[in-house]
Amino acid sequence: MAANHQRREWMLVKTLIEDIAVGAALHPQYRGLLFVVDPIDDIMAIDVAPPLLSSALMNLLHHGSQYS
Repeated sequence: MAANHQRREWMLVKTLIEDIAVGAALHPQYRGLLFVVDPIDDIMAIDVAPPLLSSALMNLLHHGSQYS
């Protein structure tokens, strides 16, 4: 059961979104769509397993641009 536990850490939301935005912008550009990230507060943080959240967000963004 321990193998299913991901390491959680506090992470700035801004850092997470900036990291995801780099890869997330590629698919929409290929389809002629514009991907925009609005400014994010520098102090907002979340307790998260970064690989899991990044994967889930990339999946949502990919499917969102795929069906747009």
